[in-house]
Amino acid sequence: MTRLTERLAGIPALMSGTTGGQWISVSDIDPEEVSWLWRHRIPLGSLTIICGDAGLGKSLLTIELAARVTRGQMHVLPGQTDAERAEPATVAIITTKTPWRSRSGRASSRPAPTSHG
Repeated sequence: MTRLTERLAGIPALMSGTTGGQWISVSDIDPEEVSWLWRHRIPLGSLTIICGDAGLGKSLLTIELAARVTRGQMHVLPGQTDAERAEPATVAIITTKTPWRSRSGRASSRPAPTSHG
């Protein structure tokens, strides 16, 4: 069985409620104000996945964003305003493809603090 087939096979159990999950109608969800790291692109307090084909610059974008956050410079990105300045903050990068050691050369090309305090 392919992964997709395996996932699709679990739908009847989910719909019958035998998985312990709960269905909620979108109309029953109250909208909340969104705080943005990068306005209309990356919300604060939410998981953001950067994906795409090889060679598009996903790692470069991730490291650039991390460098700006750790320096408090998100306000200089497109769509941001000077009023959106923030204090430097800590960043966690989680990757599943390549060990971080192989990316450290890329990270060291961007001036960013490696620790706070």
